[in-house]
Amino acid sequence: MEVKFDDAVRKELVQHAPASGAKLDAIELGHAELFEHYLHPGDLLVDPAQLELLPLGPVVRMFMRQAQLNFGRRLWTLLDDFIHLTNASRPYALAMVARALIETTAKLVHFREKCRPLENRVETDEAKIRAFLTEIDKVVYGSRFDWASLLKSPQTLIDSYGKSMKKSLPARVEATNVITLVESLNKRHAQEFDEVGMVGFLYSYLSDLVHPAAGGDMLVIRPAPGLPGVVRFGATPTRESIRFLLLKAAVPSAEICCRHMLALSQLTPLIEGFTSRPSNAGTGTRA
Repeated sequence: MEVKFDDAVRKELVQHAPASGAKLDAIELGHAELFEHYLHPGDLLVDPAQLELLPLGPVVRMFMRQAQLNFGRRLWTLLDDFIHLTNASRPYALAMVARALIETTAKLVHFREKCRPLENRVETDEAKIRAFLTEIDKVVYGSRFDWASLLKSPQTLIDSYGKSMKKSLPARVEATNVITLVESLNKRHAQEFDEVGMVGFLYSYLSDLVHPAAGGDMLVIRPAPGLPGVVRFGATPTRESIRFLLLKAAVPSAEICCRHMLALSQLTPLIEGFTSRPSNAGTGTRA
């Protein structure tokens, strides 16, 4: 069952920004869509040694389906947390989730663009198929943390960080830089929805809130009574700062996610329609 915004939260947000009512509806609709279509159980991971025995076509489709499920589950979980934290008035955690929504949406749109060349075609060039499989692998399993070493020998990985964080053991597949992804989404969102700079503004604002920077203190600043031009730092965020975060950053970030959620559904016909006819029948050396 999908989570809903509390009536009190909705009433207050709509009162201070009438347009936000439609945005909240869009967020809940996107949340329900993910809940219905992308939370299917199942394990699509295959032993790498077995991949050598499979034809390239099924391997590509399997990895694409894994990516689609990963994106769907991640976005659903983030939107679920987003609604919970909004209802609970937890601004710092909400800012973290809103920032993660932008990052995950950026990666989803980036992956959709990587898949675009597959539309309505039969790929016969084995080298191109392998190159695309590498791109998919990067999206599905890309990381800047060495999970394989953590599972194999945690202490060895810890020791590598003790020598130098920059010289830690490399991840098997290094993920695309998140700033590159967000910059790409910033351009695409401006083209599709005529909101120039919106993604960049939201991401920068939320990043400054969650990092140990000046932004994190802005939530607790309040005027000093009887002292014009003087502010005080309180112990807790003010209602005004929480409302600004919700209306100007958090809700717009979640709405952007829901707007681009179509990319998830667009992956389905690509997965089902991808056909490959390479000269080599498998990913290894078998004919």
